[in-house]
Amino acid sequence: ISEEDALKFVTLNPAKLLHLDDRVGSLKVGKDADVVLWSDHPLSIYAKAEKTIIEGVTYFDLARDIQMREAIKKEKSELINLMLQENSVLFMLCITIGFAQQTPAPKQTKDFAIVGATAHIGNGTIIENSIIIVSNGKITTIRPEGSTPITRQVIDIIDAKGKHVYPGFIVSNG
Repeated sequence: ISEEDALKFVTLNPAKLLHLDDRVGSLKVGKDADVVLWSDHPLSIYAKAEKTIIEGVTYFDLARDIQMREAIKKEKSELINLMLQENSVLFMLCITIGFAQQTPAPKQTKDFAIVGATAHIGNGTIIENSIIIVSNGKITTIRPEGSTPITRQVIDIIDAKGKHVYPGFIVSNG
């Protein structure tokens, strides 16, 4: 089985089975901006998901995750030290309780562009050095970077040079 067909098993094919392929499963103008920005080809053992975006909202950002992990580690250490100083009987209970975890960022209302990535459309088409513009949670533009300039104000630009953008994966939890 080809890599492209393997990736369709978690992108376009389930979207078709769920009759959602008009909204998700591939990168196309008018579809929901459900994308994953990868550090490398997603089938590589070295690949990391750097951003997960659903309907234009960033639900996971690796850089933000690293910052949060450091903040949680610091807070946990401070709480443990305070509890040790107080000789609290709750100490053992509290260290077994999980601390904060990453939650979605506030809903984005601004447009953004993912610039410079290799865009894997989902139907076998690959656009090197692409521009993907998202407005109101929908893909409004997907094209090679140098073809035409961005004609409207884009507030946030995600520099994705050397990265790969794929449609979001559809995974059943059942």
